Amino acid sequence: TGDYEDFFPDGACSGGGGLEYAGTGSYTVLNDLPNIRRVVFSGSGSRTLPNNFTLNICEDLDIRETTNLVVPDGNSTVIVRGNVYKSDASTFDNGGGNSHITMAGSSPQVISGGFTGSNAFNELEIDNSSGVTVVNAADGTRGISSNQDIEIEGELVFTSGQITTDADSS
Repeated sequence: TGDYEDFFPDGACSGGGGLEYAGTGSYTVLNDLPNIRRVVFSGSGSRTLPNNFTLNICEDLDIRETTNLVVPDGNSTVIVRGNVYKSDASTFDNGGGNSHITMAGSSPQVISGGFTGSNAFNELEIDNSSGVTVVNAADGTRGISSNQDIEIEGELVFTSGQITTDADSS
């Protein structure tokens, strides 16, 4: 065993490193890690966050390959201070109830990838005075094709900032 306390950032996002949850199969992730620098979900199968949990991602949330990221029904909050990426082959289940994603960066943020239909956000909060841009350009590195949209099944909350679209948006 080891002492990895210094590997993870504190609540103010000081220090820390990132994690990648890869491989095949389905499993629960980040049970006792309320703060993470950046996180990549890759491979195949479901990666399920704990229910009624607040996760603070200091940088990027990246959903790749054929992974299904599950934010359970209930009262789960994922605070993202960087960007959110979802590859075309991956899926995103933002649950129901009060589960939501909060874009809370201090510099401009990006949402890139298709978050529509069963991949839609349950609730999305914008809490970034620098704003959030929905990018519809292709990103070959992450497996994102152009002209992807986002949908919100429940509430869109503007605490601070605005949403803009890039030049490729229609």
